[in-house]
Formats: sequence, C-alpha cells, structure tokens
Amino acid sequence: MGRLETRTWRAIVAYDGTDYRGFQVQAEGPTIQGELERALERLTGAPVRVQGAGRTDAGVHAMGQVISFAAPWRHSPDDLCRALNVTLPRDIAVRRVDAADATFHARYSAQSRLYVYHVYASQERLPLLDRYAHHMAAPLPLEELNRAAALFLGEHDFATFGQPPVGEITVRVVYRARWCALSTEAFGLAPEEVHLYRFEIEA
Repeated sequence: MGRLETRTWRAIVAYDGTDYRGFQVQAEGPTIQGELERALERLTGAPVRVQGAGRTDAGVHAMGQVISFAAPWRHSPDDLCRALNVTLPRDIAVRRVDAADATFHARYSAQSRLYVYHVYASQERLPLLDRYAHHMAAPLPLEELNRAAALFLGEHDFATFGQPPVGEITVRVVYRARWCALSTEAFGLAPEEVHLYRFEIEA
C-alpha cells in the first residue's frame, strides 16, 4: 500500500477555553492548537501543524473558529470529524471538516472575524454565568452603548490599541458593532433580577 497523499483540510471548531492558555501553542500549559495537533498526529500517524483564523487568549471560548491543516487521511471528511471528536478532550469539539483547496489558509483566507462578549448585571454574582459573562452590579445603558459602538463602524487605524510589528498593516474595516439584551429565561432567572447583554463586533 502506497503512502497517503497529504491534503489540505478546513474545519470549524468550538471550545471552552477556561482550562487553556489560549489557542496558540505555548512553551508551557495546554492550548487548543496543541490539543488539535496531538489528536491529528494520533489519528494520521504524522505530525500536523494547525493554523487558526485567529489566536484567542487564555480563558477565551469559541463557537465556530475556522482552522486549516495539511494531513494524510484515507477516509471521508465526516469520518475525520467523528474521529477527532472521539480523540479530543470533551471541552473541544470539531463541528465540521471539509476538504479544501491547497491554497486555503485559515488566517490569510479569512474575510472577517466576529467576536462576541457577554455581560450580566445583577446585585449578586452568579457562578452559572461567571464562566461565560462579565459581572456588573447595575444594568447597562444600551442606547448610549450602541451610540458609542457606532463610532467604530467603517475603516480605522488601530495601531494605538497594541504594539504591532514594524510594517504590519493596522488599518481595519469594522462591519458590525452592536449591543443587545438577551433573555435569561433559559437559566431560570427572572428578568427583573438579572440582565444579560451581548456585544458583537465584526471586522
């Protein structure tokens, strides 16, 4: 039997980042990329380098992060998806796997990225929400927040928000920036006691 040809794959992953040092492999501590690469090597018998559409920080979660990798695999994309979900820790899931063009790269082929933040307001801290939402004591002024968020729409230079390498492009286009209120009924919480908010920004 001949050696399997290495192909490029595109996958969508979700994870709870609480126990991880972020997406990108670090010198110490578990990472999402590290777990994905370990699982792929176990399944394919070859070292695999995973590329992510973005690099989340420690404790950050994802519902649909795109990754790409080149790996030998003789079965279907669905079989690879199922095999990964059996092999990965329970706090990391692969939602979909597709064969991709050889030029596809999760980071450089991305057209936009959507980031979501949750905030809950209540007089007391609620452990059920603490892992996935920031606690505030008082309700948020949504109308004022959305007026402020609208200022981010369009093209801006974000160089002052970090320390980019010399020559790196820091101009980005923000397509969406908005706040909204969410229902707390799914958590069994009375709306007059707890306010839950969501902020979305896409660029």
